[in-house]
Amino acid sequence: MTPKLAFITGAGSGLGKELAFLLAKKKIPLFLTSKDPHKLEDVKKQLESQTSIFTLAADLTLQKDLDHLLQVLREKEPDLVINNAGFGLYGEVLSFSLDQQMKMLKINVDALTAISIESARILKEKKSSGTIMNIASAASFFTYPSFALYAASKRFVKEFSLSFDEELLPYGIRVLTCLPGRFQSDFRYKASSHKSSSSPSWDTMSLRSTAEKVLLQIEQKKRCKTIDWRYQIFCHLALLLPRRWISKLLKKGVDAMI
Repeated sequence: MTPKLAFITGAGSGLGKELAFLLAKKKIPLFLTSKDPHKLEDVKKQLESQTSIFTLAADLTLQKDLDHLLQVLREKEPDLVINNAGFGLYGEVLSFSLDQQMKMLKINVDALTAISIESARILKEKKSSGTIMNIASAASFFTYPSFALYAASKRFVKEFSLSFDEELLPYGIRVLTCLPGRFQSDFRYKASSHKSSSSPSWDTMSLRSTAEKVLLQIEQKKRCKTIDWRYQIFCHLALLLPRRWISKLLKKGVDAMI
């Protein structure tokens, strides 16, 4: 079923923007949010000839912005919600301020949870079917030194979404979870305190391919999926090998990037 309105967080750049472009090609009306109003306006100008677009700038680390966003969500009543906004920090936990880390949790966990719950409540009250897609990460499978809080936040997203999906199945509402690995974006640049190069590596998917796989998962209503075959293999192997060995390997990889 074609969505009547798709809502995307983190739509000003990266995966959120790419998802907006692909949905606009299908003439699906869009409700887009991002912290940066200028990036939102740029996306709107590029896509408004293809579909109707409503934008709302919101900093999801601020409770007043999140509260306002939830109010507008109730007014707009999207039946496809993509919780894409999020960020990570490369480095040991104690190398970052508490404020930085709590802001990450506010976006990766608090805002995603609030948007998921309120979106589901809206759909249930309307007796409408719909889909909530929560973008987690393949990192959620691992004990991940030097990337600890991000991996833990994405494990929360995965486990919460799986349980919430089970609760909402009788109402025709789905809560799906996508577990991408690395893909082309400025994520690594922003995550590194040393602002290292974010050039693609052998295990990096293209941005377009990542967005297409997210939308395919939504279309197929797959509950939880690791969308890169390389990470599917790695996650499977990781279950068979000693956890501390895998953790040391992962930490070495992050330390090399920063």
